[in-house]
Amino acid sequence: LLGKPSSALQKPLLESGLGAALVGGGYGASLQQAAFSVGLKGVAVAADAKDQVVRLILSTLDAIAADGFEDTAIEASMNTVEFRLRAASASPMKGLSFMMGALSDWNYGRDPIAPLRFEAPLAQLKAEVAASGSA
Repeated sequence: LLGKPSSALQKPLLESGLGAALVGGGYGASLQQAAFSVGLKGVAVAADAKDQVVRLILSTLDAIAADGFEDTAIEASMNTVEFRLRAASASPMKGLSFMMGALSDWNYGRDPIAPLRFEAPLAQLKAEVAASGSA
């Protein structure tokens, strides 16, 4: 949805001219209930500007829910996720990074080690995507 200029939500937000740039946003699972957010910087002060942004976001999400994602976008996202998971072990701060990730899960009674065991879930997700595509 976000992360590069051609992303399914980012592109229509930026092309709309309703704001200057995206700020923050994305999926976050560090709290007990996961959340998705997106911010748009430079929205006009006009009374209906906020409503226009909200309508654009919701209509874009509705269209994505109805039509799905392009297979190339899914493949690119899967590659990005896999790279991030594997590259984490190359970071000089990997211990601290792993601890902070585990702490979020542990705080809310989830298995703090589960995020470190990504190989099997990643392989399963790849198999499901290969079998069904974006459907």
